[in-house]
Amino acid sequence: MSLAQTALIAIHATATASATTPAAPDRLQVLPNGETVLVATVVNERHCDRDGPCSLRFRIGGKTGAVVYAHGDVEGVKPCGQALFGTAWTIPDGTRIEARGRYRLAGTGHEIDLCASLDAFLRRVR
Repeated sequence: MSLAQTALIAIHATATASATTPAAPDRLQVLPNGETVLVATVVNERHCDRDGPCSLRFRIGGKTGAVVYAHGDVEGVKPCGQALFGTAWTIPDGTRIEARGRYRLAGTGHEIDLCASLDAFLRRVR
């Protein structure tokens, strides 16, 4: 078998394995330091251009929640960071994400604030 054939088999095996790998289960884990790791499907609410936070809304454990990636007020949009903001703003509804940020229980739901965390991250997952 040639090196090219071996590489094609390896690529096919990797593609097949990732295509059949089940999606990560929804998860909300509050860490001892007050940070949270979340895996969930989200709806993108881009209200910070007017009057409130921009967030990725989710439902987990019978409660709703939000991953806040920018705060908005009369002075304008205050993103958590251009890279995080750019990533979050373009996430379409129905996308599964993994996020880490500062946790607080807010009213009837969860809030994960990417702006309040030094170790914040946001990425799309399967």
